[in-house]
Amino acid sequence: MFVNEGAAGNQVAIRHTEISRNRALGAGAVAGGVYSGANNVLVLGDVKITKNGSAEPPGGVYNAGTVTAVGKALIVDNSPTNCVGSPNPVPTCFG
Repeated sequence: MFVNEGAAGNQVAIRHTEISRNRALGAGAVAGGVYSGANNVLVLGDVKITKNGSAEPPGGVYNAGTVTAVGKALIVDNSPTNCVGSPNPVPTCFG
């Protein structure tokens, strides 16, 4: 799991990476794959985020800031959802 949290304004890029088979467990836990906190910026470039899970949606990518996709960003097969339930949209993510 990757977490981009802390002081507002953090900027992080994840490139050429696979984030897979992680779990966020416990009441209210979200985003077994990637968690990007409020007012933070996350760039996804040529990444695969798959088969992650959490107790609450989304299981794949949680975005409370800004996420940008550059190149391919495959976000699939996460449970209970890929990105639905995230406060802000995640590009290239459906369901």
